[in-house]
Amino acid sequence: MRRSRAPVYEDWYDNEADDLSVPLYVPEEYRQLNAAEAKISVRELWDRYCNADLILQPDFQRSYVWDTMKASRYIESLLLRLPTPPIFLSEEPDGRWIVIDGHQRLESLFRYMQPLLSGPRARANVALPFGVLNTLTLTSLEVLAELNGKAVEALTVEDRDRLWDTPLSIIQIPKTSHPDMKYLLFARLNQGSMSLNSQELRNCLYRGAYNQLIARLSESSDFLALWGRASPDKRMRHRELVLRFFAFFHRRDKYRTPFRAFLNDEMEAGRHLEPEHGEQYRQQFQTAVAWVDRGFGNEVLRQFLIGNRDNPSGQWGRRRYDLVYEVEMVGFAQFGNALDEFWGHAGPADRDLLRLILRNRLAGVMTSGRFVDSINQGTTRVSAVTARFETWLRTLACITQDLRGAIQEGQRIREASGRSATCALCPYPVSSDDMVWMAVTGEQKPAHRFCASRSA
Repeated sequence: MRRSRAPVYEDWYDNEADDLSVPLYVPEEYRQLNAAEAKISVRELWDRYCNADLILQPDFQRSYVWDTMKASRYIESLLLRLPTPPIFLSEEPDGRWIVIDGHQRLESLFRYMQPLLSGPRARANVALPFGVLNTLTLTSLEVLAELNGKAVEALTVEDRDRLWDTPLSIIQIPKTSHPDMKYLLFARLNQGSMSLNSQELRNCLYRGAYNQLIARLSESSDFLALWGRASPDKRMRHRELVLRFFAFFHRRDKYRTPFRAFLNDEMEAGRHLEPEHGEQYRQQFQTAVAWVDRGFGNEVLRQFLIGNRDNPSGQWGRRRYDLVYEVEMVGFAQFGNALDEFWGHAGPADRDLLRLILRNRLAGVMTSGRFVDSINQGTTRVSAVTARFETWLRTLACITQDLRGAIQEGQRIREASGRSATCALCPYPVSSDDMVWMAVTGEQKPAHRFCASRSA
């Protein structure tokens, strides 16, 4: 049964300002989007939508947020033929188009036009591809006040035709455009007070099976419990955490800065995920989640902190860190099969000892100078990422390559802890997570990590 956990702070990788200062590397030959500008009538856009050639995905960008007045005044602008901002469309590999800017405007328009499907202009056997939208009745118009309270069926034939024939400015981005250039465009379009974050942009740019898998995994109760949450973050931060696991697990050797581009690479590579690979990914993720919880329990995703002069006893921090999450998840995904095999044949006593030695040795990694530096200074630098994962994975490799030896070491720590072990270098007790061994007068004795580091 999953342990109950008190809520604690979460430390996200939310340093997007720093990451945005690192330039994207786009080869010179791909630095042109080759965008095409066109005037497309409301009727043609509506037909594309009805034929599922123009996609307004429910989870695309943020939900529909315009109120009735704002939507009505956009329709009024079209009836008056006032200039409106361009709508940006991006071509999918299958030739369909997704809306990357202008979603609120187009959904307002389609909500207003939808009732015509059941009227005299209805097309045979037409069904809206993404379900029925809430209809719109005009209100709070500033110029065409006589249309307030009217739905589209109440317009005159002339007004309907005028609306159908209104040309909209469209900018179309071809599927041949470089992914980083598309991402850059999305980011620039969404600057402002309600701008999308990086993962919300990816949700728009990299639609497909992989994106859907990441969304499902981010909503799983076992994963959310690691973070002390009952529901995922509304701004898709838990989705990004799932993506970060896969990115480091699948392509750590291809890591590059800026960090956002590295995550984009993983989304692009897995965009058209085959079902069998999706199942493999799901199992990798679930194995990692299970072992992270099994190994660390209430201290999951927290950093072990070395003691100090005033209090030499090491302890687990209160915060859950995304940088600790990454190494824990990737490490247990990589070595989970070996640990599962041992676990399946081990008795309760050996299982407890395996947990103990995992915590002890990995707590040692967390207090090493190289690891500490890697999570405190320039955390997305290639050298910092390399340092975090190398030390962590090397330690897990040593444990799994000699599980019996690890169990024996765990037994030694357990026996010392059972005797209320006191540090060989100070008068304070030593916990099993903080315990290292020191040679004192020719005998190996337990000591705090802090005390041992001072005597080295």
